[in-house]
Amino acid sequence: MPQSRRLCPIGVKSLYDGDHQSPGVDTCVPETRKKLSGISISVLLVVAIGGLVFLAAGAVLLMSGYANFKNTTELVLNTAQASMEELEEDVTQHLRPAQELVEYLARQAADGNFDPAIKQETVLVLSGALAAAPQISRVAVWQPDGRELMLERDKAGKLIFEADPNQNLPALKRFLARIKAGGETTWNQPFRVANATLVTVVTPLYRGNQFLGAAGAAISLQELSALVGRVSKASGPNGFILYGSSHILAHRHLPSLSKSGLSEQNPLHEVAKLGDPVIDKFLTRPDGYSPPDKSFTVRDFDVGKKGYVVLSREFSEFGPVPWTLGLYSPRSNWDTQLSRLGRSIIGGLVLLMLAILAAFVLARRIAAPVRSTAQA
Repeated sequence: MPQSRRLCPIGVKSLYDGDHQSPGVDTCVPETRKKLSGISISVLLVVAIGGLVFLAAGAVLLMSGYANFKNTTELVLNTAQASMEELEEDVTQHLRPAQELVEYLARQAADGNFDPAIKQETVLVLSGALAAAPQISRVAVWQPDGRELMLERDKAGKLIFEADPNQNLPALKRFLARIKAGGETTWNQPFRVANATLVTVVTPLYRGNQFLGAAGAAISLQELSALVGRVSKASGPNGFILYGSSHILAHRHLPSLSKSGLSEQNPLHEVAKLGDPVIDKFLTRPDGYSPPDKSFTVRDFDVGKKGYVVLSREFSEFGPVPWTLGLYSPRSNWDTQLSRLGRSIIGGLVLLMLAILAAFVLARRIAAPVRSTAQA
């Protein structure tokens, strides 16, 4: 009589095969099932949630980082441009009164209100004009024959009148001939007289077609250096003015340099005599960055172990030889804004990574009950 087969629950199979199973032995074992292939629910949720967080937060971080970078760089450039404009404006306001003074004398002479041949009248006119411009060191008028009347300011600020009757000096005759031929206000090259180097402006004096002589005003380099020193203290960077490419016109340390090497033929110190390594290296690095409007140039270099940023602008308003206005300061003064931007970007990246990590943990937690339900 055939032996009855034992019934096994779902998912469990019997070892009885009808032929080889021993009588009375019927064993149930778990049924082996093939694992379905596909993407894990955990991986799917991590990719979906984490990807959305990455795209959303990453896009916001990218746009805000780009906007902040543009704003920061524009702020740095605007600060640099404002500093250069301030220096140029201060220098212009310091020198312009000298030009306005001689042009005023030219107008007075043309109107018949001023004659350099009348000594008493000349003293009164020059005294009033010089009192209104304390930065002007001296003012002088020359008659056509070379006689000079001059009013200068001493170290205490007192006005001193001098008259020089010398006539027909070859150099003075050439000077007056050049002024007469030019016919307009002219800024001359710096010259040295009475132990002082001066920047001068000269204009011819006419009444109708009659040449009455010339008038000139001078500003000392010591006054110009004092101005640059005040600008440096107010804005922070160190200011300087170069004459051409090898001589120093103004620097806060210029008044303390030895005057032994100066003369009428050599009125200016060479840059090397100043002993400023930043300016020395500035002259050897002609290449630099300029903003789109080309209003100034930025040079960034190291002197020893310290970095410096030098701003410069060529200035051709006061004479045939161009001046170079410059400001320099440690690189760290300019890195503050960029460092703050870098820290904000790093902070945003850290928050983005934390958000992705949180999305990963959340996806695993959501996947756990879904997996349990699927198994059930």
